[in-house]
Amino acid sequence: MKVEFHSGVTDKLGAACRFLRKAHDAGAQVVVCGDSALLDRLDAALWTFDPLSFVPHARLKGGVAVPAALARTPAWLVD
Repeated sequence: MKVEFHSGVTDKLGAACRFLRKAHDAGAQVVVCGDSALLDRLDAALWTFDPLSFVPHARLKGGVAVPAALARTPAWLVD
């Protein structure tokens, strides 16, 4: 397991999208936790930040079990 902290970033959503794309390209599975409104913005940004790439991701409410069909999703956005 690897833990990374990034601080002092001006464009937080853009940086998160680039980080998640890098993690996906490396074959990692990532969980992003935050408040619902921020995760809504990140969810939308992941669909639009780079027209030539896509980071597979899914939203999950805290305390809800991961559906078996989605267990291999590379990025999870969890409230």
